[in-house]
Amino acid sequence: MHNPNRTLANDLAADVGIGTMIVFIATILVAAIAAGVLISTSQKLQSKSTQTGNEAIQNVVGSLTVISVQGVREGTASGDLIDELDIVVQLAAGADPVDLSAIVIQYNDGTNQLSLNNCGTVTDATTDFNAVVQRGSTSDCGVMVSGDLVKISLGKDASSPVYVDNDDGLDQNERVTLNIIPNHGSPTLYSFTIPNLGTSKIVNL
Repeated sequence: MHNPNRTLANDLAADVGIGTMIVFIATILVAAIAAGVLISTSQKLQSKSTQTGNEAIQNVVGSLTVISVQGVREGTASGDLIDELDIVVQLAAGADPVDLSAIVIQYNDGTNQLSLNNCGTVTDATTDFNAVVQRGSTSDCGVMVSGDLVKISLGKDASSPVYVDNDDGLDQNERVTLNIIPNHGSPTLYSFTIPNLGTSKIVNL
């Protein structure tokens, strides 16, 4: 029979359960926040590592390959020195496109040191060079792509000689170093010594 006068016993177990639940929920929240921070950090690190990797690949394979270099003389007499250099280049295997208008050519013959950074008509031998596409659809001084063959000329001018060394021309036994620096990727270093000029108007270097 039900006793209406029965007193309920005090039970504190429920209080302990609520505290445990609060701690549990707080732990979940902290873990969620930590997970969010880790995910955000990992995404930033992945993006940075991808960018760094791409830049590293460009620095390894982003250079040009020199196919040939020829020196051009106005005549074949002993006093006719080389006043023009024609450098035929193509992209290295696996290289990204190279903007010819953005390359810099450092010239050094032991006496004269030049830094050429202007692609177009050569009027100033200290700053200008010319780039003409020999094979491919790229415009002159445009962006080289795989398969293109380009002739870069130093000192070339149709109206009058503009000496490649901004001096009196290149004579035999002179040592020349060219450093072709593209807009990205590793520079291309090419050195040669001027041979006996003889009676040739075009000299292979």
